[in-house]
Amino acid sequence: MRYIYNLENLDCAVCAANIEAGIKKLPGVTKASVSFILQRATVEAESDLREEINKLCKKTHPSCRIK
Repeated sequence: MRYIYNLENLDCAVCAANIEAGIKKLPGVTKASVSFILQRATVEAESDLREEINKLCKKTHPSCRIK
């Protein structure tokens, strides 16, 4: 299943790359990409991982979160 998460306060491409790498390590994720320009994470996974991804965002940059 494909999930698209709109992100707030994603300030740099390095943060986007770090979040993407973290998402790819989550169980059940088959594909993930995070776009700094679009402020969006696109994830293919077995289930909705909104909470886990939100935690990754906040860990990478405290003001970043899913809208």
